[in-house]
Amino acid sequence: MDIKEHIDYWTDLAIEDMDSANVIFSIGKNSWSLFIGHLAVEKALKALWIKNNNSSNVPKTHNLAYLAEKASLNLDISQIETLDKISTFNLEARYPDFKRRFHSIATKEFTQAMLNQIKEIHTWLLSQLK
Repeated sequence: MDIKEHIDYWTDLAIEDMDSANVIFSIGKNSWSLFIGHLAVEKALKALWIKNNNSSNVPKTHNLAYLAEKASLNLDISQIETLDKISTFNLEARYPDFKRRFHSIATKEFTQAMLNQIKEIHTWLLSQLK
């Protein structure tokens, strides 16, 4: 695959994951919807990393703020804080010790508010690919 095909690959996955996060939320699986939302943002960042570094060898990390930095994005402090918060969903939804505690935090209201933030940054990231 060439660079454009790699960017398209990660972008398509990012869009698919955001759609999946919304569906998963609609059936009440809050912690998993946030986990998938994290993946949607991660994949959009990896597409941007490829674009801005002209390389398909993306960093093997789930840390969103780190990926944004390595993709040479100019983020404000609010965006960095949002990425840091979303990054926690990778661990909290995945591993049993974190997952039990996270289920009590991931209420419908909390999850909806966080999905709104995820959608906002996801949309912004995808706009940076144009």
